[in-house]
Amino acid sequence: LQAVETIFGKAQNGEPVQFTKESLRAYMKALANAPTDILLNGAATGSNSDGSYTIIGGQPNGTELFTLSAADTDPGDYHSFTLVSASPPGLVVVDGDKLKVAGAIDAATLAALTVVLQTTDSDGLQLLEAKTVVLRVEEEPAADLPGGRRAGYLCAPV
Repeated sequence: LQAVETIFGKAQNGEPVQFTKESLRAYMKALANAPTDILLNGAATGSNSDGSYTIIGGQPNGTELFTLSAADTDPGDYHSFTLVSASPPGLVVVDGDKLKVAGAIDAATLAALTVVLQTTDSDGLQLLEAKTVVLRVEEEPAADLPGGRRAGYLCAPV
């Protein structure tokens, strides 16, 4: 088998067309679409009606908060993710397609954090998007109550 250097065809108007590998690559890239959204999914998290996300504070370093994915109209595109910034800084990190705890996230003193994420698709097209993560205080279960009952988790409002 030999590699094809030139492709011949017809345009919609019937005119002959000729593509080299480089011009076909450029043509296909021109047809590509950039990602349109960065999605955060997590089992122990929630999405709020205002577009923010909720997590429980106080989780140890390395805890996976979210799995990242991207909305993209190009079928088959794969995406890489980068943490561009976080406010306050140093509390989270992107590891592959995971947003993980990297520092002490104390929900008692911090109401929310904002992360700016970037995704790059397999065509090299990018989307930069800010996400707000609301922190929720969740305490350890209280001691046994009279009558052998156990108290549930206490949640403080944000």
